[in-house]
Amino acid sequence: MADPRTAMLLNVAAWRIGPQELETRAGLREALAHPARDVFSPPDAAPGTVYTLNTTGTMLAGVRDRVATVWDVASHKRAARVKGVSAGVRQAALNHDGSLLALRDERSVRLWDVRSGRPVGAGFGGGYSFVEEGSMRFSADGRFLRLPSGIGASYPAWVDVRTRRELRAPGGGLVEELGPDGRYAVTGLNSGDASQVRVWDLVSGRRRALEFLEDERNVANALFSADGKIFATVRNGAVNFWDLATSSTLSWTFADGAGTREVALSPDGALLVTDDDEEIAVYRTSDGTQLSRLPFATSGMEPPAAFGADGRTLRLLGPNGTVLTLRTAEPGGARAAVPVNGAVSGTTAAAVRGTRLEVRNAETGGSPRSLRVAAGTGDSSCCEVAVSPDGSLVAVGGFLSLPGADPKKTSVAVLDAADLTVRAVFPIKQQLEGVSVLEFGPDGSSLAVSPTQAGDLDAGYEAPTELWRWREKKGSLLRELHAHQRVAFNPDGRTLVAGKGVVVEVPSGRVVRRLDAGVPVFGPGGGSLAMAGPAGITLWDTRTWRPSGVRLAARSPSAPAFSHDGRTLAASTPAGVRMWDVATGRSMGALAAGEEAVDLAFASSGGLLYTVGVRGEARAGGVDPGPTATAVCALAGRELSPEEWRRFVPELPYRRVCASS
Repeated sequence: MADPRTAMLLNVAAWRIGPQELETRAGLREALAHPARDVFSPPDAAPGTVYTLNTTGTMLAGVRDRVATVWDVASHKRAARVKGVSAGVRQAALNHDGSLLALRDERSVRLWDVRSGRPVGAGFGGGYSFVEEGSMRFSADGRFLRLPSGIGASYPAWVDVRTRRELRAPGGGLVEELGPDGRYAVTGLNSGDASQVRVWDLVSGRRRALEFLEDERNVANALFSADGKIFATVRNGAVNFWDLATSSTLSWTFADGAGTREVALSPDGALLVTDDDEEIAVYRTSDGTQLSRLPFATSGMEPPAAFGADGRTLRLLGPNGTVLTLRTAEPGGARAAVPVNGAVSGTTAAAVRGTRLEVRNAETGGSPRSLRVAAGTGDSSCCEVAVSPDGSLVAVGGFLSLPGADPKKTSVAVLDAADLTVRAVFPIKQQLEGVSVLEFGPDGSSLAVSPTQAGDLDAGYEAPTELWRWREKKGSLLRELHAHQRVAFNPDGRTLVAGKGVVVEVPSGRVVRRLDAGVPVFGPGGGSLAMAGPAGITLWDTRTWRPSGVRLAARSPSAPAFSHDGRTLAASTPAGVRMWDVATGRSMGALAAGEEAVDLAFASSGGLLYTVGVRGEARAGGVDPGPTATAVCALAGRELSPEEWRRFVPELPYRRVCASS
């Protein structure tokens, strides 16, 4: 397997050689965004070695010829060597901190203290049978050890490492899966009878009645998040999730189908990793979005995938002890987070999280200015939010609790972005179910507001978008427009385009053109328009209202944004934020892989791209290649060596690629 660090440095080298080429600039961004960060292959790898990762993926153990060697995965250095182990070891497991090693031969299981190199107590449990190698594993805290089926034993079962006793659920059933702290246990997996699958609280001795668990049939596997808050079942390649605090189901994520062999959860349950015979896929558990997919054949040993304690590092165990290190999407409890609505413009980033408005400087970040704008529990996002083009104003729309607003009516409030002073509050005309679209006009004095329709309205009815002009303390309705969904104003203020492709004259409301549906955004000056649809982004010439002939390839793009010179377009996709060259439609690479955004805006200088993430976080990402090269070199942590240069760039004399970064 190619070393990701070498691949990163070769992208920097390509840019140094051809700094003006789109391909080399795109390569830099792809290197920075690619999840692969490191690969480690034990220098003593040999056929017949039994390998295992510890539960946090920081340590690797290999056993062969009566010697167990433990490696630190990050530093690639040997951490310990244990001599005199059994010659017939077929399975191994390493605890969370790498201090205790469990080895299984044809007779029994033996524990070894890695630091002293001595055995801990006598052997126990059944000997190895015809089961998959490496399928023993420790619990997250190292207090328990899972033993698969063995000679003369009715395993799989969990054993208390200190007492060597099998864990039993209330009623006497063998525990087949265990929560990270040993509190929750699962019995009845693979029983074929839904009534046999049970989750038990071992502290209270009672069964946990989880919503719809009785509907689960032929459950092949079950697992818990490391924080003990999320429980999941796996059957036929699909995964169902429960919140153990409320016993309610959370979501349904269709994974890789029947080919899925193993799954793993990030510590907070926000990410799911699936493993089949050929590929690794990473999903966001809250909605099933696939964030990344990599060709990688795991070893068949357990665990094939291990998350670091911070949830950002994922390590995969491949054949011959090879360990691939990946950086996953940003952590932060995507599953538990309240849905966020967000917007960014100028240097102002705004997000509504639950009932609170948060406003930050998009370039410098820092702590947000915060204001409660609606009543309620905060279980869902109360309001839509918009930022004026110059970043000086923020608008929120919904059932507001601000001074001057009737909390029982749908209203819009305009606030000063600097101190969140309320400038105006007014109820909209269509009192339905809140606000679904909120957008400032070019000069910040007008607002397009689309009400959220009630579910019991006629399916053929579409509430018109209301065009308002606000003044101090109040607003006045200018026109109801036949425009729906996402709205974008032409910078000249004379037209707007709605998500259904309707071009409307402002303020007359006359429909002047109908285009393909999508999420619209005008280019600078209004001469071009981008419509982001499910299969890509279509560019239009607004002088003729015809497609320009350039189409940007993207899967489910959203929140498109032009740079201030109109040469670059960025959009959020399920795989992360990506950029394209507008003239040619060629990809300029990814800004951040696996990190979606609810809104984007380029800085006026063009060197930064501001984003508001799905959890309300504001970031400023570098667009210029120089800082990107510096960041890639920092990730690689070294220089491209002369030997590597001669191997990959033999036609040019050697140069240090990171020296000037």
